[in-house]
Amino acid sequence: MNYQKIYNSLSNRAKDRLFKENDYYEIHHIIPTCIGGSDTEENKIKLTYREHFLMHWMLHIIHPTNKGLASAFHVLAFGTNCRNTRKNIEFYMPSSRALEAAKIARIIARTGTKHSEETKNKMKESHRIRRELGIKNKPSPPLTEETKKNMSLAKLGKKRKPFTEEHKAKLRDSKLLYHPLKGKHHTIETIEKLKEAHRRKGHNISK
Repeated sequence: MNYQKIYNSLSNRAKDRLFKENDYYEIHHIIPTCIGGSDTEENKIKLTYREHFLMHWMLHIIHPTNKGLASAFHVLAFGTNCRNTRKNIEFYMPSSRALEAAKIARIIARTGTKHSEETKNKMKESHRIRRELGIKNKPSPPLTEETKKNMSLAKLGKKRKPFTEEHKAKLRDSKLLYHPLKGKHHTIETIEKLKEAHRRKGHNISK
């Protein structure tokens, strides 16, 4: 398969495309800067998340040893913005094959990379904090008022349409038929463990 030909075709098709005011799109460099592309308007196009993801997948296939392109491909698959924003807006989930390729791309991107002593010390401190708190991921810093305001503005005009009564009925029926805990009961020991886990997370659990 000629991925370069497909890539060029998609790029040309996106050059003259117009998005509506509330449409979600992402800016993509036709020739990525890590392989010599310029950061000019002539080298930029607007893409949906799905198109952006596929374009970077093709770039990774065309240039399999380029660390910059490998890193960009991985970020588009697993980056925080991808998880919290892009997939919710576009209703697009990369295939399992694509996600597996992105995981391999991450290995390529990090091969031969050496951390500075300062970075190593920061990582050690982060691991120490997580061990002491007994958590897997480092706690996120509190959101500033400015960040909260920006998040609120970003959600304006993007509310999900309400479910129809027919769809609500299907959801109820599905829950009754396939709920994993249907017909099962927790033991007293399990209930106490769940309560203790909630208390550690700061939830108010009445005895």
